[in-house]
Amino acid sequence: MWNAARAPLLGVNLGKLGYLTGAGADEVADAVRWLAEGAFTVERRSTLRAQLLDDGSLDDYQEINALNDVVIHRAGARAILRLRLRVGPPGREEEVGGFSGDGVVFASPTGSTAYNLSAGGPIVAPTVDGVMVTPIAPHTLSARPLVFSGDESLVAESVDHLRLEVTADGVPVEPSTEVRGVRVSRADRWIEIARPTTRSWVETLRRKLGWAARPPSDGTDDGSGAPRH
Repeated sequence: MWNAARAPLLGVNLGKLGYLTGAGADEVADAVRWLAEGAFTVERRSTLRAQLLDDGSLDDYQEINALNDVVIHRAGARAILRLRLRVGPPGREEEVGGFSGDGVVFASPTGSTAYNLSAGGPIVAPTVDGVMVTPIAPHTLSARPLVFSGDESLVAESVDHLRLEVTADGVPVEPSTEVRGVRVSRADRWIEIARPTTRSWVETLRRKLGWAARPPSDGTDDGSGAPRH
């Protein structure tokens, strides 16, 4: 049961995909009606907290928050970045391993259909309590996306102590000092999103992202535009 003192958000799609939204631009009147009638469900979405770590010390950091994702790249030249990943209770993270690539995406379940999906990461149901870690263009076949519990703390550090660039929900972060690593975890803040009871997350997955779309039944065209043999 949602708390009226903290009303949920209703997203209205004014663009093209609108995966998170509950109504299109032409459905606003209908959305107001089902809100007034209480014909909606509330999804509780987790958010991310990221601590930007200075060189050589995990005690000095700047904190930011994100709903979808926190992404790190190498600052300056777009060259291969070597990263080391650790996971575990805050302050006692255990090394998972390292990889080389263009960077890494830390995504919430909500953000699993954003940059995480484009980078080859998994789609995760929005109510799952977890954090995704997806390497960006890794220079090895063994660096695959991972999903960790929301209770874990994840640390990614530059092996070569290079300066890193960070974006939160696609917006560049202006750090107060040079960033050499990032610690990401589930934040204490939650976002509540209203959806019509007639529209499920699975339906949105099919309708908006075309998940497991089937070719036409006559088999003459698979929708790709490529000739059939």
